[in-house]
Amino acid sequence: MLRIYPRNNQKIAIQFLDYVLEKLPFEVQTIQTDNGAEFQGSFHWHVLDRGIGHAYIKPATPRLNGKVERSGSAPTSVDSWG
Repeated sequence: MLRIYPRNNQKIAIQFLDYVLEKLPFEVQTIQTDNGAEFQGSFHWHVLDRGIGHAYIKPATPRLNGKVERSGSAPTSVDSWG
């Protein structure tokens, strides 16, 4: 799933998460994200409120964050949202 948003912040991350969860044909147990500001605070608590675990990757390890982080270009997938 790919969606383009005008900004990168917690509100947008929550909107995208809700969109993805609505479209997936299965229940998500855990989400792994990097340590970006958009995945802190409100986003983190929103994930937990939905009954989903939220794990952060180790800082300074982009190789753990899927194709989007490694590509260095526009996102082509959301495999880091698994």
